[in-house]
Order: sequence, then structure tokens, then C-alpha cells
Amino acid sequence: MAGKDMIADSQVVLRPGDPPLTKAQLLEHSRNGECYVNVVVPVRLSELVRNDKDWLNDYVSEKITGGDCDLEDISYEPYRSNIAEEGFVLIRVVAHWTTDDLD
Repeated sequence: MAGKDMIADSQVVLRPGDPPLTKAQLLEHSRNGECYVNVVVPVRLSELVRNDKDWLNDYVSEKITGGDCDLEDISYEPYRSNIAEEGFVLIRVVAHWTTDDLD
């Protein structure tokens, strides 16, 4: 996917308690009608173990967009960093969304 290459250097790291991205921040990742986010999201390890992928999809969509738009084509990978707080794991989320969702 070309969109994933476009955002390789525009990663956002959210910490526990951070608000979702604003409409303006989401639109920063829009190029030629292709809208991707590359965000590192903290997830409580206990929640990750207890729930399924549908829960994770809903959780990261809410955490990243505040429910303003749905994320699609979501991919996940672990993110290693010394900023993780105790009890949390960091997951890099790359996903597609459309500007129509923000109207």
C-alpha cells in the first residue's frame, strides 16, 4: 500500500490519558485523497489479554479518532520503547480512514 510508505516518518505516539487526535491532526495525514494514520497506542496488557481483535479495533479507533471516524485496513505491530508505563504495552497502529468520516 502506497499510503503506508507516505506516513513512515509521521508517527504519533499517544500516552495513557492523552486525548484522541483532532480533526486537523487527522487531516495532516491526508495526501491525494489517501488518509492513513501511523500511531503508537498504549493498551493495558490485562485488557489486551482479556479481549479479542474486534475489541482492539474498536479501542484503537476510539483512542485515535475519538469515534469521529472508523479505521479500516488496520495493521498492528509491537512497539518497543522506554516510554511504556507499567501495565501497558505499546502497539503501532497503521490504518486507513476517509475524509468523508469527518464531515
